[in-house]
Amino acid sequence: MGKEKGKGMKASVALAAMIVVMAAAFVPVATAAVSLDITPDTNIAGAKTGYTVLGEVGPEDPGYSGCVVLNISIPKEFSAVEPGESGETIATAKFYGDGWSATVGAKSNDPNFSERMDVMVGGTPYTIDVNYGLGGGAKVGPVDNVEWTNMNITLMELKLPTAIKDGYFHANMTLPPGVTLTGFLIDTGPYVQNPSEPGLYTFHGKIWDCAGTLLDWEDGDVTIVPPAALPVLTPVGLLALVGILSIVLVGATMRRKAR
Repeated sequence: MGKEKGKGMKASVALAAMIVVMAAAFVPVATAAVSLDITPDTNIAGAKTGYTVLGEVGPEDPGYSGCVVLNISIPKEFSAVEPGESGETIATAKFYGDGWSATVGAKSNDPNFSERMDVMVGGTPYTIDVNYGLGGGAKVGPVDNVEWTNMNITLMELKLPTAIKDGYFHANMTLPPGVTLTGFLIDTGPYVQNPSEPGLYTFHGKIWDCAGTLLDWEDGDVTIVPPAALPVLTPVGLLALVGILSIVLVGATMRRKAR
């Protein structure tokens, strides 16, 4: 009886070990195939600033071809700033690969620069509606007839965050035959307002094929810092400041009397 019990325990342990090994084999492993760098012109809390978003595949990654979907989340604490006048460059997005690139730009539109923008596609402006408020944004496609240069974009959309929900930048594109996408660079003008609270904020980047298979993902972090504190005068410093002001005032009085 004891031997049979011992055999049963050994079999259970072996079975459990086998299950653990099999489970581990099916756990997806994140790779560093793509990088995502989010860089503000200034990272001061509450500042109005421009941003650079750079995504690139690693040297061992062949890149992406065919129909590709790109999505980058925007933390809900960020917001947009309306342009001050017409003709200002709001943002540019460049997609590139080996010997290939395509650029899309957006400028504020005259006369309704706070409600319209011109999307520049191959140098030709295409006017669309834009909303810089919470939950607003802008979109091109999928029904718009736009002649894209060097690639076909079915949908490009910017959805701004709300007070309780993240926003996103989304692009659904079909690359020309024989072309691979290895990177993208998005530059904005000073139309992003940083969160009012200092802290670490994370943008999530994902790339799918058009069949819905997740190809790569990566996060990009931005550290927002508090504004620089005003200098605090010590008693000695305060006395020195009063002394300097006194000398300046006496000098000014003497010059007036000399006249």
